[in-house]
Amino acid sequence: EILIANMDFLKQYNSGGESSSEDENTAQAMKQKFAANMQELQSAPEVDSTLAEKAQLVLAKPESGNEDASKIKNKKYNTNHLTGQLEDYYMNESIFRQQYHDYLATGTSANPTDYSAEAIERKVYAGMETDKGNGDKPKRSLLSGKRMKCEDPTSDAFQGPWAKYEENEEFLRPTDAQIEEIKAEAAARAAKKPFKRRKFKKREGDKTDGKSNDKDGDKDGDKKEGDEEEEEEENKREKVAYETKFHLESKYDYQGRSFIEPPTDKKPNEDINCFIPKTQIHTFTGHTKGVQALRFFPKYGHMFLSGSLDGKVKLWNIGEENRVVQTYSGHSQGVRDIVFDNSGRRFLSASYDRNILLWDTETGKVISEFTNKKIPYCVKFSPLEDQQNLFLCGSSNKKIVQFDINTGGIELEYDEHLGPVNTLTFFDEGRKFASTSDDKKIFVWEFGLPVVVKHISEPEMHSITATTMHPSGKYFAGQSMDNKIVIYDTRGGNFRLNRRKKFSGHSNAGYACGMTFSPDGQFLVSGDSGGRIWFWDWKSTKNYRTIKGHQRACMDVAWHPLETSKVLSCGWDGSIKLWD
Repeated sequence: EILIANMDFLKQYNSGGESSSEDENTAQAMKQKFAANMQELQSAPEVDSTLAEKAQLVLAKPESGNEDASKIKNKKYNTNHLTGQLEDYYMNESIFRQQYHDYLATGTSANPTDYSAEAIERKVYAGMETDKGNGDKPKRSLLSGKRMKCEDPTSDAFQGPWAKYEENEEFLRPTDAQIEEIKAEAAARAAKKPFKRRKFKKREGDKTDGKSNDKDGDKDGDKKEGDEEEEEEENKREKVAYETKFHLESKYDYQGRSFIEPPTDKKPNEDINCFIPKTQIHTFTGHTKGVQALRFFPKYGHMFLSGSLDGKVKLWNIGEENRVVQTYSGHSQGVRDIVFDNSGRRFLSASYDRNILLWDTETGKVISEFTNKKIPYCVKFSPLEDQQNLFLCGSSNKKIVQFDINTGGIELEYDEHLGPVNTLTFFDEGRKFASTSDDKKIFVWEFGLPVVVKHISEPEMHSITATTMHPSGKYFAGQSMDNKIVIYDTRGGNFRLNRRKKFSGHSNAGYACGMTFSPDGQFLVSGDSGGRIWFWDWKSTKNYRTIKGHQRACMDVAWHPLETSKVLSCGWDGSIKLWD
């Protein structure tokens, strides 16, 4: 404003023309005002040339350190103190928490005023009593007695509340006594006997070269969590010698044919009509514990296998005699699953003792033994005739393992599930298979290619514990843990849920109850946890008949492949019943 007034005065003063006495008085007044303005401008303070430097220092201020003293005056609290003036100190929150916890745990903390982090102050409280509930903090009465005292504030030695304790030590390295103590502890640990990993050896009668024992999903050989406990349990298991007992008088008939040969009057017939059985006609007894699985002899069904929790597998004759033919003993724990190959000459038995045995059905000898050191929940031969040397095993370690009988080793591992694998089911003429698991998912795989082709997982899905294929090969049935049987359409190589077909009414939650279709695909039969046998019509999904068959859970059912109205059932009551 002063500069603008001066500019106006200069314009009027320099303008030409005659002037009167009044104009001269006005000019004189303006000259005096201009002189006063110029004097005021000359007396204005000079601009501080160090402002830029100060601004740069403020911008370059570190994230941690003391606050500017000029700002402390604006604080609401009293900054004056007996030993000086309070100042705010900036520190990163994570660094503060780290130092705080370190001090509580070890009694040490970094010096906040030394940014080199080399000075370490350690509080030593050896032999002091501690307060209850305060961990290792000494009592305040003892601490106050140990503090260096200087009550004269005017003395240079006065430190106030920051006075050190008499037993404080500042050091960067442990003392010699501490080093000796550390060495003694290390020597004591080294003197202990180290754990030795047990080596698996071939058992008597094992004709494999041992390759199956060398490959276990842990390729680097390091111990995983729980391996030691599993090995200790395996060491405690009693070793069971392979034994087979034949219960008939002779293995050959008068014509010299073996007992496993099908009768001449039994021939496969595709044009059959099945009927729901009405009554029980026979009960097979011989197992001392619950029976877990049933399998008819392929194509003919003149014999069947039963796997029990007593660790034994029995071969039974069905027909006029209805009696046990041969007993296979080779497992130290219960048998989880059994399966024939396409010819019926060999079968696999998977047990809770983590072993899979390949048996010769006729001679009863163990051909090979396989294991991946995990519990096998299901086993399945490849349905293709040229791949009868390959079989799959779903294990408790979330993996599906492909074994080769010829080499005795693991060929592939299908590792995508997040829970134990419950079932394996081939479809699409053996080119694909579906796996179900406790992770409530269904994976579709190409056989021989360990990559998931289709991933099925929905929020409303439950674990599927048993599966079977429709005789037409177009539908996949799964025993769901929500007391339902769900159906998936596999036509065209796809795998889609058929929401129109749901079979319900039975109770199977918590049990892996087996199920199967009638050979003509007209009926679906399943066991349940109450020992009942349920029969549904495939087209209408209606329950046609329910039979109370067992005192405990009915774990598996099997429909005779040729005799259209005969059904086998087994349960945890140890009995096997034949219905017609």
